[in-house]
Amino acid sequence: LAKKLSGYMQVSALSRREDRLSNLKKYKINTYKIDVTEYNKFRELIKKIVTKHGKITHVIYCAGTQQIKPLRSLNDEDINNIFAVNTIAPLVLSTLLASRRISSNDLVYCLVSSIASFKAEPGIIPYSMSKASMNAMIRGMALELAPKRIVGVAPGWLETEMTKNLSN
Repeated sequence: LAKKLSGYMQVSALSRREDRLSNLKKYKINTYKIDVTEYNKFRELIKKIVTKHGKITHVIYCAGTQQIKPLRSLNDEDINNIFAVNTIAPLVLSTLLASRRISSNDLVYCLVSSIASFKAEPGIIPYSMSKASMNAMIRGMALELAPKRIVGVAPGWLETEMTKNLSN
């Protein structure tokens, strides 16, 4: 989350993991520990940030999770967790960003989707579905929230902590 103040950008970073936030403090980035699937706490934190720093002008939503399993091995918890992080949490954030009290008219909201949303493969069907849902949300929000800019990026395979132990 970012807010331009007097020629500089006021930046806030949110993560569920404290270790992801600790190095950012030296750059004067405001850090907040939050699990985006705790929707009420997530909403309250966003409101707190706006109260403290002003309306939001830029957001990058890059939280994501996947579970690589064949369909026969998936359970409800796997499915719910994937959709909670990849689809519902960014939609919760979107409902807040739609408000003029929360974000400015020149908002840029970028959501990180995945090439898997267009190219489903065995073992990642819920992940592909959740990212395809995100793409539909991006297209709809771009129309509904204009002049606010809602954009998405759909990268291919990236080596991340989540993917480093997976075969590609």
